Amino acid sequence: MNNEKTRSLKQAVHSGRRVWMGSAVLVSLLGLTIPVTADSQAQDKAAIQAVIQKMEKAANVRDAEGYVASTHPDFVNIDAKGQETTHGKVERLTKIQQVFTRATQVQGRSTVTHISFTKQGAIVDEKSSMSITLARNGQTFMLKGTGTYRDFWVKEGGVWLEKRSRTIMERNTVNGQPVPGS
Repeated sequence: MNNEKTRSLKQAVHSGRRVWMGSAVLVSLLGLTIPVTADSQAQDKAAIQAVIQKMEKAANVRDAEGYVASTHPDFVNIDAKGQETTHGKVERLTKIQQVFTRATQVQGRSTVTHISFTKQGAIVDEKSSMSITLARNGQTFMLKGTGTYRDFWVKEGGVWLEKRSRTIMERNTVNGQPVPGS
């Protein structure tokens, strides 16, 4: 009887180990993540904020490639009315290059107000302001905008990329006059 109890205990331990190993393999195969620690979240928050600061600096020197360097290839923009536009990194770069080519001055500022994490990535809330001076056909136009945005970032290959940007609120003016629909 003592041998039966010992054998039963060994089988239970072995079964438990098998279940645990099977669970670990399943988690790995499905690409699921185990909850992250506060330290890794703090590091990820700092990394995301650093990327946003690099984007801001790139915009201020009209470096379109630097500005979109952290854009996911399948980037999606969602305006305040909920209209989705898939730009992708290439399309976003083209649009930003068009603006920066015409701009004589760009001044942007972004402030991250909150970052939270999900199993799929990070939700980043930020407030931004931008001032762009454009020259066209001998005329100068001053574009100013402020907005609140909720962005979704993913970490791929150890790098944080902006995958989706949702406009919560945005106000734009051209030469001090409100832009309709913004």
